[in-house]
Amino acid sequence: LSELTWSTQNCPLGYTHCAKLVFCQSVIQVYNNDDDDDDDEDVYGYRLPGDCHCRPAQAPLIRLQAGFQYHLVLQNNANAAAVVASDKNNNKDAAYTNLHT
Repeated sequence: LSELTWSTQNCPLGYTHCAKLVFCQSVIQVYNNDDDDDDDEDVYGYRLPGDCHCRPAQAPLIRLQAGFQYHLVLQNNANAAAVVASDKNNNKDAAYTNLHT
């Protein structure tokens, strides 16, 4: 399990620590036993600042130390149109990313 790294530099006024967590999607090729064509599959995950790959895994652990003020930016870069199009139930809510606390 990875851990979110907090920065103490260039944080908005009033905050001692800041970070950004980007929710993302990437496309991978999946081997299909049924025919000769491989299928593309959307994989959802997260990306940390400075990371160029979308990690298809559980988001990092976020640790908060008492006495500090934290500024966390959550950005959803998943392709909303592609998510809704791939949802078999045509559920418009499929474009949202869930955050469990």
